[in-house]
Amino acid sequence: MRLATVGTSWITRDLIAAARQQGRLEPWAVCSRTMERGRAFGAENGIQRVFDSYEALLADPQVDVVYLGTPNSLHFSQMKAALLAGKAVICEKPFVSNMEEFHQIKALVEEQGSMVFEAITTCYVPNFHRLRDALNQIGPVHAARLEFTQKSSRFDALKNGSRITAFDRNYSGGALYDIGVYAVHLAAGLFGKPEKVFCISNWQQQDIDTSDALLLGYPEMVCSVLCSKDSHSDQRSVIQGENGYLLIQGSPAYCDDIQLCLAGQEPVTISEPRQWQRMTYELDHFVSAFERHDLDAVRRGLEQSERVMDILCRARMHCGLRFAADEQ
Repeated sequence: MRLATVGTSWITRDLIAAARQQGRLEPWAVCSRTMERGRAFGAENGIQRVFDSYEALLADPQVDVVYLGTPNSLHFSQMKAALLAGKAVICEKPFVSNMEEFHQIKALVEEQGSMVFEAITTCYVPNFHRLRDALNQIGPVHAARLEFTQKSSRFDALKNGSRITAFDRNYSGGALYDIGVYAVHLAAGLFGKPEKVFCISNWQQQDIDTSDALLLGYPEMVCSVLCSKDSHSDQRSVIQGENGYLLIQGSPAYCDDIQLCLAGQEPVTISEPRQWQRMTYELDHFVSAFERHDLDAVRRGLEQSERVMDILCRARMHCGLRFAADEQ
């Protein structure tokens, strides 16, 4: 299968590296707004075929799979166009900007029997499954604190008034949609859809969130999610049960270090070292589904993406954060 990537950021470079490690999806073409940038990116990543027109890329019958590593606000229109062109799609997180866009994509996928997945490391790395399997050992879970904090290298420029795409409401940017989505995926993957969602955000002068505190309410359980691009932290998350707790040290995007701490016992490491580059796990799942035309895998992926989008949108509504995409 031949892969065309759209966008020339670092995340696209990592996706191409994962495709080569996975070995069943050929990085074949790149698409950029300019031929100059596209050729430079292609040369850097060993890809010769370059497009500066998204329409021309979609018209090429040799392209099987399109990866969208573009700004969040473009995901919906570019994904819709690719699906209508008959391409399989891997769309970088977050899936879309709002629930109206999600429902349109879901209806199109169901109508056409299309293949589409949200690119998100969290629920595909092996340690996510180890974490989920360990929930029963700590007994009924009543509380969780999930954190992803990583000060942006561009935060100081934002404070000085620069327009930064990742912090621009016109591009559906901000901390929640950039890194908070990983912790929300972890919460939704482990605990499902919450009954209640509350959110408090820090704001900057450009009317965008730079850190967020979410509270998710479940029957007999509460889960807090903290994400920040304006400060530093040691990245520590805890899931608490009646018989003990699970300590996740590091990013919830990977869950690299998990300690099982049962009452009255010494902590035990239950995580395993990553054998692949972090994005290779999700890509291996996607390619297997593409090869089998596994619509059940697509459905399960969309169910998870829908739970996450529901949380993100309810959080934005609660704290008053609106994107330009909401007004279209």
